[in-house]
Amino acid sequence: MKFIYYITILTTINFTLSSANCLGQSQNPKPKFDWLVGKWQFSHDSKSYEEWIKVDSDKLLGKSYTVSDRDTIIHETIKISQIGTDYWYIPSVADQNNGQPVYFKLIVHTDTTLLFHNPNHDFPQFIKYNYHDPDTLKASISGDKKGTSKTIDFMFIRKEE
Repeated sequence: MKFIYYITILTTINFTLSSANCLGQSQNPKPKFDWLVGKWQFSHDSKSYEEWIKVDSDKLLGKSYTVSDRDTIIHETIKISQIGTDYWYIPSVADQNNGQPVYFKLIVHTDTTLLFHNPNHDFPQFIKYNYHDPDTLKASISGDKKGTSKTIDFMFIRKEE
């Protein structure tokens, strides 16, 4: 089962890279993150959000949180940053990994997709963002969890500030 899952992921990556090449894009252009910037509301929970700000052309800061009455509960802080020649998705969750950040390398990027990978993380091993139009964002986490392939999708709608 694990083998089939990884073949599916590799096929998706290969197709995405092939599509980018067919469209005349180079394989290593600088990733575009501007579409991720803003406040995104989880479509199934009007009190949960993911929010991104652009620090500079090579760094974004994000957080996922829930608003409950007058309290804001931060679930995760995130950084997308260039380190050396690579870009990394770096989440920190207070009650996971002893509060230490986990590094996911950007392995595929197009004008509407970001795919990050960490083969050594327990779950997820993949984090993906798909930008569908100016107001819709799909995030997903996936990978192998205790020998079973698993994907969790999160749909977001852009909220005006």
